[in-house]
Amino acid sequence: MDIVITGGTSGIGYRIAKDLIAEGHQVIIIGQDAEKGRASVAQLGKAAFFIQADLATKSGRNQALASIKYKVDKIHVLVHTAGVFPSSAEENIKANLVPHYQLTMGLADRLTGGRVLIVTGDP
Repeated sequence: MDIVITGGTSGIGYRIAKDLIAEGHQVIIIGQDAEKGRASVAQLGKAAFFIQADLATKSGRNQALASIKYKVDKIHVLVHTAGVFPSSAEENIKANLVPHYQLTMGLADRLTGGRVLIVTGDP
């Protein structure tokens, strides 16, 4: 597994995972919904691995970090597509920016020489 995609069970994250797998990559997709995760992996095939975690919570981020670190020694690309449509700047920081930052920093030892991409939608 060399690519981690938050929000990889639907939308743009799922499409990115699908395209990268078609190019021969293995991906870890992270999402909140276990059923969606299992369905996504069934569609994506053996090159996909699902981690269930709510990245908006500290415990969810810690769970995701532990699972990723158990699974891989090196991450070439971390793609952040998970997020919510915020109702305020404060909610945007709490739900979208903090999780991306903390997950990225928590994986810094696995990202040496890797890349981090943040994909956002229409604010």
